[in-house]
Amino acid sequence: MSMRSNGQPLCGTKPSHAGAAVAAPAAGDCPSSFDEDLTPDTLVGRSTSSFPPIPDVQNPLCSKDFHFGGYDGGTAVGFQCKISDDNLAKLNSELGQLKEQAGDVADFQDGIEGFLGGHRVVVFSTGAKEGLYYKFRIQWKGAVILVHHNPPIGRQSVRSRYTAVSLLAWGLREIHADVMEFLAALGFTEIEDTVSRADMQLTCAIPMSYFYEMENDGHIVTKFRSTGNWHFTGTGKRKKYTSLTLGTKGKVELCIYDKRKEMSRGGIGQKEVLLLERLGADWVNSGLPITRIEFRLGRKALKAFGIRSVSDLLKREKAVINKLTHDWFRILAKPKVRGTENKALVHPLWERIRSLFFRYFPGDEVKEEELKPLESVAVDSKKLLSQAFGCLNKAVALKYGRQADKERVEQIVCSMFSPFAEESKDKINAIVSRIETLSGVPIRGNDNMDYGMSNPAGYEHGWERFNKPPEFRWRS
Repeated sequence: MSMRSNGQPLCGTKPSHAGAAVAAPAAGDCPSSFDEDLTPDTLVGRSTSSFPPIPDVQNPLCSKDFHFGGYDGGTAVGFQCKISDDNLAKLNSELGQLKEQAGDVADFQDGIEGFLGGHRVVVFSTGAKEGLYYKFRIQWKGAVILVHHNPPIGRQSVRSRYTAVSLLAWGLREIHADVMEFLAALGFTEIEDTVSRADMQLTCAIPMSYFYEMENDGHIVTKFRSTGNWHFTGTGKRKKYTSLTLGTKGKVELCIYDKRKEMSRGGIGQKEVLLLERLGADWVNSGLPITRIEFRLGRKALKAFGIRSVSDLLKREKAVINKLTHDWFRILAKPKVRGTENKALVHPLWERIRSLFFRYFPGDEVKEEELKPLESVAVDSKKLLSQAFGCLNKAVALKYGRQADKERVEQIVCSMFSPFAEESKDKINAIVSRIETLSGVPIRGNDNMDYGMSNPAGYEHGWERFNKPPEFRWRS
């Protein structure tokens, strides 16, 4: 029986998207290639941008139609939140002590157990860098949580990566809700989450050789600019294809790979035990292929789909999968002919794969036209001034060194800015004109402006139309 990090058994947990692999009987063995005579009668139908129902089509390549899907480890979320000075000092003190103890143990990579916010956690002796350097690294319920000791204004105080262990045991919806509650128990308030990466996978019993033959024979239609990056083992008749990678990291990436081979590389840890439980002994012991089809979405892609929070992701997941498995990658029943790809029939097995993706990513009925890019949030003048002051202070320090009085600093700042005043005036006026043109709202001058306001004085409407993000062109 596998165990949680707190020593409790995993039995009885019900992940949101993860369940035991499903097997459906089908006639025939598992040949090396698919050589059935394809006719319109054998096909599920033409591919459309609508959500097709799950067709009653079995896997023609194998005797059993095993499958399993859900979010995969690597899914990452950042949290922008607030915490009082007292709570931050208390948290830093507790984490500092645990981190120091972790550095004293022999095998510091395993970290040391302790309690935070009433929860048992593991604290490691080293932090991690993800944009900022996060001094504290925690593991809780399988999730790796990074905490900043003194987060800058406007930056994420906490980052979390949901590992395969946490997602296999609890599912994305449940583990994310638990992490939000955990952060609240540590003293964080006004917590806003932003998904920076989402990995969506389907594991099935289709051999890798099938995908290679489909690409080699010209059946694959894809928007990915890069050609297939194949990896294989052996040569000649023993040559075995193990993975196909398309796309670009950080944007959209498709990976199809031999999961059975990956599972055989290392030892049996908690992740492997959980995965074996989800796949089931029948599949693992059958010798049938265990192939994973995985879409990895970076922040640019998520923004283009209108996804900011985990809630957005769970709502739009079905529409996202529909677009990825139809517009971005699909397998045709017959070799593609230039100019007819959009009308060509889709291979029944790919329709089956699409329907299984929908089963594990049900989401809401979000229409494709609702997958609009996120608009920029309103400009916060306080944050802009804070950034400007930070750059200015560094420039003064590097050029003039230590300063004894305020008057001298004012003289230095004025002297540094004076050569750029005329150029700055022109740019300021151009920005004002642009805002007024886009919004149709005049900006009234006010020398007594409150620099803590989010919008300029006298400007109340149409701000969301300014600074609209450029269209994402979906180029990998």
